[in-house]
Amino acid sequence: MAARPIEPEEFQKALELFCVGTGRAYSEGEDQGKKRFLLSPGGEAVCLEDGKIISSSQDIYEKLCETIMDMRAATQTSRPVIAPKTATSRPARVITPPNQEKPRFGAITRSPATVRDIQVAEMTLDDIKEFICPSATDQEAMMFLRLCQARNLNPFTREAYLVKYGGRAAIIVGKEAFTRKAELNPQFDGFSAGIIVKNENGKLEDLQGTFYDESTQKLVGGWAEVRRKDRNISFVSRVSMKEFEKDQPMWRSMPATMIRKIALVSALREAFPSDLSGCYTSDELGVEEAD
Repeated sequence: MAARPIEPEEFQKALELFCVGTGRAYSEGEDQGKKRFLLSPGGEAVCLEDGKIISSSQDIYEKLCETIMDMRAATQTSRPVIAPKTATSRPARVITPPNQEKPRFGAITRSPATVRDIQVAEMTLDDIKEFICPSATDQEAMMFLRLCQARNLNPFTREAYLVKYGGRAAIIVGKEAFTRKAELNPQFDGFSAGIIVKNENGKLEDLQGTFYDESTQKLVGGWAEVRRKDRNISFVSRVSMKEFEKDQPMWRSMPATMIRKIALVSALREAFPSDLSGCYTSDELGVEEAD
């Protein structure tokens, strides 16, 4: 039996859920009177024609089909699937998808990935104030909620925190969230990171990782290099211990690990501003994460 044609409303909701799950955005345009969508970053084009998804990316095609299958299954079992409202940007430059053989709709395997994405999309102001930071004001909780949904960060899995200190609220993002967002970007091409030490002769050296000889080398900073497939040069960050070192337990016991982490998240933020702008770790803000 042939698969039921996809309705425009199903396609639109699946596209919104896909963008929430990958931290991407889409813009809408028209080509010869037909509505098309351009994803960014990446530039892939997707559209719905005669009840079928057409995409310039096989991976995106499959993920959209998986999401629609999840939505239909949820409807049959009376389980609601809530899609976030995604703001559109300027009209897209339409990329015509190349001719390619599309897989059978029924052959797609369902993926549980959308469950996490929906959890982020369904968060409310009350959830933030009850479970994440009870002392937050409505404005602080709303700012945190919007950042989590815009960057697809899940505070319940410790990807993001809202911490009050000295009467102020700090929005903190975990280091693993930085690396996860980078890995989801199709232009990510790996990274290198380490520490900067000064040897007995006063010469600075860049070391990979965090190991150094404390008897002959002094830890003075951290470095990181992030590479993108669509850039001719890499993004390099070099940070000083003097600027970030704090009298906190982690800095006293693991200074090399801490300064390397600061260098890495700084380089990742510069390399992927569309995915990570506005995101800072606790070490950069000078506060300790909640236990």
